[in-house]
Amino acid sequence: VRPIELKRRHLPGPAGAAEPPLVLVHGIFGMGNNFATVGRKLAARREVVLVDLRNHGGSPWHDDASFEAMRADMEGVLE
Repeated sequence: VRPIELKRRHLPGPAGAAEPPLVLVHGIFGMGNNFATVGRKLAARREVVLVDLRNHGGSPWHDDASFEAMRADMEGVLE
């Protein structure tokens, strides 16, 4: 499975935040911006990353929408 580059929106946390970044992933019919309001609130304490899965929001379209393909895409986000 060949991963694709996913659309991400970074919400920076405070400088020197002790907590690790938090990645929010939407459900089947969503997109990363579904979490914009809660993401901004969470960003008061840590960096937050909102992700659009393949075939959603601003991410590219691909015929392979399997869980294996989405897992490979998310590995790229988490690296």
